[in-house]
Formats: sequence, C-alpha cells, structure tokens
Amino acid sequence: MRNNILIKIIVLAIFTVTICGACTTSSAYADSETPQSIEDSVYEQLDKLDLGDFEKFADKYGVYDGSIKIAVEKILNGSTNVLSSSGISSLFDALIKDFIGFLPALLSVIVIAFIGGILKNSKSGFLKGSTSDVIDFVCFASVLTIVLVFIKDYFYEAKNIISGLTELSDITFPLMLTFMEISGSGNAMNTITFLSGTFSNVIMNAITFVVFPLILAVIILSVVGNLSASVNLNRLKKSVSSTASWLLGIMFGLYTIVLTGCGIVGINMDNISIKAIKFALSGYVPVIGGYLSSGMDYVLAGSIMIKNSVGFIVLIMLFSLILLPALKILLFSLALDLTSGIISPIGDQRQCEMLSSLSGSLKLLVAVILGAGFIFFIMILFAISAGNAGIV
Repeated sequence: MRNNILIKIIVLAIFTVTICGACTTSSAYADSETPQSIEDSVYEQLDKLDLGDFEKFADKYGVYDGSIKIAVEKILNGSTNVLSSSGISSLFDALIKDFIGFLPALLSVIVIAFIGGILKNSKSGFLKGSTSDVIDFVCFASVLTIVLVFIKDYFYEAKNIISGLTELSDITFPLMLTFMEISGSGNAMNTITFLSGTFSNVIMNAITFVVFPLILAVIILSVVGNLSASVNLNRLKKSVSSTASWLLGIMFGLYTIVLTGCGIVGINMDNISIKAIKFALSGYVPVIGGYLSSGMDYVLAGSIMIKNSVGFIVLIMLFSLILLPALKILLFSLALDLTSGIISPIGDQRQCEMLSSLSGSLKLLVAVILGAGFIFFIMILFAISAGNAGIV
C-alpha cells in the first residue's frame, strides 16, 4: 500500500509540475493564474474528446436531439438548458398517440367478444352445438389476431431496448473508465470494469437468450392453453412465468447488491488514497508541497468535471431510451386487463383468460426493461460518484 501511494505521488507530482510549472514563483499565482489554467485544461481535454459514438447512438435511437459535445459544454458552464422544457409534455403526447393507436383495436375485440357471447347464449334457440363451437373459434382467432399484432411489436421493441442498453454500455464505460483512472479512482475503476463487462456479457445475454424466450413461451402457452377447454396449460404457464420472474429477481438483486457493496468500498478506498497522497505532498515535499497538493486538486477536478458531465448526458439518454417504451407497454398491458374485465360478463371466458395472461407477459417485458435500466443507472451513478470526495 505504501509503495503504491509512493508511486502515485511521484507520477502525479511530475504531471502536476508539468501542468503548473510556474506555481513556485509566488503565492499570488494560486490566486490569479490557477483558475484560468483549470478552465484551459478542461476545455483542452474536451476539445480532444471524441463523442462520435454517442452522436451515432443518439441518432440511431432518437434519444437526444442536438450535439452531445455542446450539451457537455453547457453542463460545464452551469447551463440548465440541456433538457428540453417540453420533454414531459412530449412524453404524454407520445403515450396518448399510442393509446389512440391501439384503442380501436381493443374496441373491436370488445365488440367481437360481445357478438360471440350473444351468439353462444343463443345456442339453445337456433344454433347447433357444432355451429356454436365454430363461432367461438372464429371469435377467439379474431381477438387473438388483433392483439398479437401489438404484442409482436412491443416484444421486438423491448428486445431493441435491451440491445440499445448493451450498445450504450459499450460506448459509455470505456470513456468513463479513462477519466476515472485519470482522477485517481483506481479501485473504483477496477470494480466498474468488472461490473460493466458482467452487465454487457452476462446480464444482457441472459435476458436476450433466456428471459425473452421464456416470455415468448408464456405468450404461446397463454394462447394454446385457451384454444380448447380440454387443454389446460395454466400450471405450465405459471411455472414458466415464475421461472422468468425469479431469474430476473435473482440477477437484478444480486447484481445490485454486489454493485452497491463494491462501489462503496472502492470509492472510499480511492478517496483515502487520494487524500493520503495530497497530505504527503503538502506535508513532506518542501517549499512546493502545498502548491503540488493544490495543483493535484486542479488536475483531478478537470477530469472529474468532464466525467460527470458526460455521465449526466448518458443518464438523459438512458431515460429517453427506456421510459417511453416501458410506459407504452405498461399502458397496453393495463388496457388488456381492462378489456378482459369488460368482456367477462358476457364474453367467452377463454378469451378473458387469454387476454389476462397476455397482459401478464407484457408486465414481464416492462420488468425486464426497467430492471436493466435501473442497474445501468446505478452503474452510471457509481462512475459519477467515483473520485468526487477525493478533491474536497
């Protein structure tokens, strides 16, 4: 530990002297020239910063309207105009538009179910049993066809969100890790390196190749199990749905616990290490030790400011990516539950059960999106917090 601190002292002392070579001239230098050198250092790093991958991602997924680099500059300047003031209203407008889009389809489902129920109740009058069964099947198939069109779109949209989160992770954390290393957050950097790799390669792959097929199986079983009264697949469907839910809960729960625990330990160790270096510089380096300690703060502050600004933009992109699709899927799921309740008094109970089961599978999709987004959010917060206390 002592050798590690000594190496950091030597490296940071050389780098700080290079940046602040005139700091030994007089104490007035720290008052007049240092703030300007900090600003120059920050913008010099920002000019060399390549945010092209973020620009391409924003254009591909439509998660940010404007230049990413200009947004980072605005944050560095303390501007509050990074977010559009019409963001919330645009979100509600998009939800209303989506609701209007599927409302006619669900009204058609209600009408078909009522017509089928009325004809079925007329069986004893003028319809034979076989004719009634045919009518039930036609109504069931019609309802299924209408609903599956929307479920297919939402299912692929959820898969697209997970792919987007993986892509965003792959372009975010290499940059964040670089600034974490520059700011002296070595332990936190090692932790986030492991966790970001686990997120992209383990969590996202498990969701794509295990959880999504399980949800698809729930959808299929919800349909097949209600085609005929003689086919009862409710237990199998509940078992598959429970497996997917438990798998999500275990993955997200364990990952969040490990991330939180390792994050707190790593950040605190880095803060202690940085403060130990600053104390050694100011206390044991004669004449210029105080200036070196202050100069180290300026070097760390510049990197941390850019890191945190980029992290804030990534959070905006994250919420823009997951929030609207998750709310759209949840809204359609609730609409299916409402439709199932409306048609239950007179409609075929198999149709009601199918709609309710499909609604449950959509809620699993929402859980996947929000769960993956939440652990990504925690990782970004961890990366933003790393090194901040060390410069105080």
